[in-house]
Amino acid sequence: MVLMKLKDHFIDSLKSQGSSRSFLIFLVAVLVGLFFCGSCSSASPEFSLPPEYTECIEISPVRLVDIYMNIRTFGDERSNVEYLFQDKMIVLKDINVDEDVIRELENGWIWVRLIQCVLVDVEEMKRFEVGDQVDVIGINQGFNTTGPVGLLFADCVVIPSGSVELATTVIADNIFIN
Repeated sequence: MVLMKLKDHFIDSLKSQGSSRSFLIFLVAVLVGLFFCGSCSSASPEFSLPPEYTECIEISPVRLVDIYMNIRTFGDERSNVEYLFQDKMIVLKDINVDEDVIRELENGWIWVRLIQCVLVDVEEMKRFEVGDQVDVIGINQGFNTTGPVGLLFADCVVIPSGSVELATTVIADNIFIN
């Protein structure tokens, strides 16, 4: 709409005045318009996930670690826990990025409590800063048998909290698993 008015003004100006002055006005108007349109299109990036990442189990990292540590201590109900969580896509929501989370980023993973999350793309994680809120989605591998004590998530993707609608099964903190 604005460009159409500018074009009409340009044509009218060419008819009534010298062409060099009108051309200069038209050129300035177009450049200003392109500048503002260009800045509008560079809004925050869209985040898309492969389909297998959008259907997952939501659980707090504290609850998940607690469930696994209880089966390690007591040795009972291991098959139930593994059935519910092992090799499943898990989302850890609203994780605050702090120094503890990113301390091993150069090695290709992040820490969420006692969960080592091996990243699909380390560079994607580097765009987040301390203080940001993120959702971490990955495949739960269970106990970390080759590294530090805790759980291991593979193929982790980190996105800004709430940026993608996820179809989740929520495991509340107050549910007892037996």
